[in-house]
Amino acid sequence: IHTNMFVLRRICTSGRVPSSLGPVHPTLLSVPQPYVFSSPSFSAVLQPGLGVLGGVRWATKKSGGSSKNGRDSNPKYLGVKRFGGEYVIPGNIIVRQRGTKFLPAKNVKIGRDHTIYAVEPGVVHFHATVGKLNKSISVLNTSEEIPSKYLIKQKALQQVAHFNAYRDIVRRKPKAELEAIAKADQEGDTKTILTQAAAVQ
Repeated sequence: IHTNMFVLRRICTSGRVPSSLGPVHPTLLSVPQPYVFSSPSFSAVLQPGLGVLGGVRWATKKSGGSSKNGRDSNPKYLGVKRFGGEYVIPGNIIVRQRGTKFLPAKNVKIGRDHTIYAVEPGVVHFHATVGKLNKSISVLNTSEEIPSKYLIKQKALQQVAHFNAYRDIVRRKPKAELEAIAKADQEGDTKTILTQAAAVQ
């Protein structure tokens, strides 16, 4: 079929049969009206005097679409972890943040990922920063520093005293004082705890 279509194309474009093609069937020499030729890979229309009109038939398989979504990231759990007026001990995380929306002040430090954490026992206090729009965070642990608005003030002062007493005794590790402090703590005897702490110092 490809040979016949080649011959037809030469006849229609030049008006004569090339001698190099040899004998041609008579039906190919007379083309009274347009003929349509088709095959699995080619389709064409034969128009006398105009040649062959048509083109190659390509595959019609529809390509699959693509998506730019379909992924997610793990949660970062950012935000305030200890609010104003809450009691904290050293190591407690107060705020996890990106950037320095909150700045560290007294008795707190900031990590390389901008996490603010306590380094001393006391009460968390959010306050304005002089000359900046960012708020600062402090941990207050004395009667003069802790604002009266915090209802936890008296209890927090007792907790700070307990913590400092434990810390001082544990640092020196005297066995007798440790046993006395543990017993006083079970009985809720704050006076004995403070006395033992003062004796160690």
